[in-house]
Amino acid sequence: MKNFDLPPGRDERGQVPETTPAREAIAAYAAEMAGTDLDLDHTLESAGIEHLLKTGRIRTKPSVRRKKFEAAQGMAHKRYGKAFRKLAE
Repeated sequence: MKNFDLPPGRDERGQVPETTPAREAIAAYAAEMAGTDLDLDHTLESAGIEHLLKTGRIRTKPSVRRKKFEAAQGMAHKRYGKAFRKLAE
């Protein structure tokens, strides 16, 4: 396990969320460790998912809030889909 104890980052105004450098460091570490022995342990992941399903701590169907979000997202993609694709290019 790696310790991500990082100093807070700053921009020209001296303000940057402290999570920004941490997220960048974690993403870089994950990319570096991908495919190595330190990558995701599939047995542990399976056991964790099985436990969550047995204890009812994981939803097997979307919540009302999630359904509303997905509906709004679908409408936004219909309305602005071409603009999203242009931005992605």
